Amino acid sequence: MMHIISSALISLATATGLALLWRARNAEIAQGGDGWRYLILGFATFLLGEIVGLVLVSVSIQESLPNSIRGIFIALSPIAIVVGLLLVAIGLYKWLSAAQALLSESNTVKKSNTDLRKRVSKDETLLSMIPAVFYGATVFRSGKSPKVIFENTKIEEILGYRMEEYEANPHLFASLIHEEDRPQYASDGNEFWYGKEFIEEKRFQHKNGEYRWLRRYLKTFRIEDDDVIFNCYGCLFDITDLKQAEVR
Repeated sequence: MMHIISSALISLATATGLALLWRARNAEIAQGGDGWRYLILGFATFLLGEIVGLVLVSVSIQESLPNSIRGIFIALSPIAIVVGLLLVAIGLYKWLSAAQALLSESNTVKKSNTDLRKRVSKDETLLSMIPAVFYGATVFRSGKSPKVIFENTKIEEILGYRMEEYEANPHLFASLIHEEDRPQYASDGNEFWYGKEFIEEKRFQHKNGEYRWLRRYLKTFRIEDDDVIFNCYGCLFDITDLKQAEVR
């Protein structure tokens, strides 16, 4: 009786583990190797051996079975249990190997991310030390407003507007151009469509109302995107003092 109860409990535990393992087969650790397949097959084989063992200890079932079938069951039960345990061992080895590989890969990725953050921090520090505005923009074909991204915070020092204000209003920068320079700006704008590189000097109105001379270096890049006309990257320098010195 105790043997039947223990076998039944083992079978129940094995079936539960098999079900949980099946649900976890798509987990990240399982995708790292085929260990979960061996585990499922091993637990299933072990469960089969236990079920056969339970059948054999049932007197009523034994008496109803032919001798040939009973002999097969007697041979099958221990073989299934041994094979199942062997497959489980193989599965555990493969699963642990996959887990170790994933852990090693995760550590490598973490180190790479740390190195990248350090390099980005260094680049940001260098950019902040240069007295110029670095930015990028994407011009869309569908009529959407251009997307502008500033790489440093110098734009606020030069014209008084925060980066967030330019990003919220893509037309703000163009609206600050002096009226006498706008026809030239429109002409330069035509150069965008041909992906040319150019330099321009124009007056822009500071947030405090004063006008400042800016020199802009700009280059455009065409990309393979039906919705994008081009990307452009540029930098701005405040040359107000230089222009005032020329007047003197």
